[in-house]
Amino acid sequence: MSESITIRHTTEADREALRRLAELDGRRSPDGHALAAFDGHGMIAAVGVEDRRVVADPFRYTVDVVRTMLLRAERERGDGSRNLFRWFALGHRMGRQGMAA
Repeated sequence: MSESITIRHTTEADREALRRLAELDGRRSPDGHALAAFDGHGMIAAVGVEDRRVVADPFRYTVDVVRTMLLRAERERGDGSRNLFRWFALGHRMGRQGMAA
């Protein structure tokens, strides 16, 4: 049975959760508008709409939800998918379950 994931824009109320997630991932949190994915336990990933910065829980498999958020962020920016392929070519860490870091 799979767990439901909710993707939405972050709000001021998400600031602390975003900071903790970035700290857990060892990366800077996105600047400006961001999309975040939540499961029943909290925020598991976030993508900056403008800066394209990604933070994700390194102990969870997040590749699918991150891909979805990247596509949505690119659509919101209106610049297509050309940067998505460059991002994956750089080999971003997507979690330690099933994907190489």
